[in-house]
Amino acid sequence: MIINKKWMAVFVIYLSLIVAIIISAYLRLIPVGIKSIPYYDKIGHFVLIGIMTLILNLALYKKKVFKFVPLAIILVAVFAVGEELLQGLSPYRTCSLVDVVFDLFGICFFVYVSEVMTF
Repeated sequence: MIINKKWMAVFVIYLSLIVAIIISAYLRLIPVGIKSIPYYDKIGHFVLIGIMTLILNLALYKKKVFKFVPLAIILVAVFAVGEELLQGLSPYRTCSLVDVVFDLFGICFFVYVSEVMTF
């Protein structure tokens, strides 16, 4: 598979940031002040997972599977749903279908943005 090395480097850095946020949440290191922002969790799911999809789709040169589904959608959705399911095993986190819905909305919105980007 051919990849865009510059966008893949951006993706690796961004994925590292996401993993750091996830680990921080499991260790209860997320600042409590963030909870004062209405719907911060839902906004975070939409934006953070969505941007991950945008970057990966560009890194993969918008590769499609089944002729029309961007591969980035499948890869990021598996990551997001898997991480949400793992939250059910943590005493400090909760598994939420609403979070998954916001992940999927973000994935769809940002993959659309990446598909119409021209560069």
